Amino acid sequence: MQSCLFVGQPARRRCDPPPTSPACFCLSSASLQGPTTCKYNRTGSGGHYQQDAAWFAAVGADYVKMDNCHAPAEAPPVYYGNMSAYLNATGRPMWFAACEWGYDDPWFWAPAVTQSYRSGPDHLPIWSFNDGIGGQGVLDIIEQQAAVNNYSAPFGWSDPDFLETGTGLLR
Repeated sequence: MQSCLFVGQPARRRCDPPPTSPACFCLSSASLQGPTTCKYNRTGSGGHYQQDAAWFAAVGADYVKMDNCHAPAEAPPVYYGNMSAYLNATGRPMWFAACEWGYDDPWFWAPAVTQSYRSGPDHLPIWSFNDGIGGQGVLDIIEQQAAVNNYSAPFGWSDPDFLETGTGLLR
C-alpha cells in the first residue's frame, strides 16, 4: 500500500505519489485551529479553515488531524465544528480527528463533529506520571480511558495517544 504523509501546515503541494487509486491513503497530520503550529511557529489553519479543507480534498487526503495549539477564544466545539463543516462541504470523505487532549471533555461534543478525538494528554514512556497537564504514563492512560471508554463509539472513537508503548524507553 502506498502512503502519503503531510507533515506540518499544508505546503500547497500534491500527494507524492499522487492518490491515483484506492491503495493510496493520504494523511494530513497537522491542521491547526490556531494561527501557528505547536512547535517552530509555522502557520496554522486558524482563519483559513475553508482554504485548508479545500486543499486537503484537492490532494486526496483521507485523514486530517486538527491540533489544539494556540487555541482561539471560542470553545473547541465551535472551531472543530467549523473545520468539520468545511471538510464535509468539499464532498470528499475524510477522517477528521480532533486533538484536544481531553481538556474540554471531548467525549461529550466531539462525536458530533469528528470521527475520533484525543481523550487525554500526550503519552510519556513511563508507567505513571499523571500531572494533568504535561502527559500521562501507561497506568494513567489506562485509568483515564476506563473512565471515558463508554462514550467511544463508531464515528466518535476515543484516541488515548497510546503509541509510545513498545519503544524501549518505558521506565
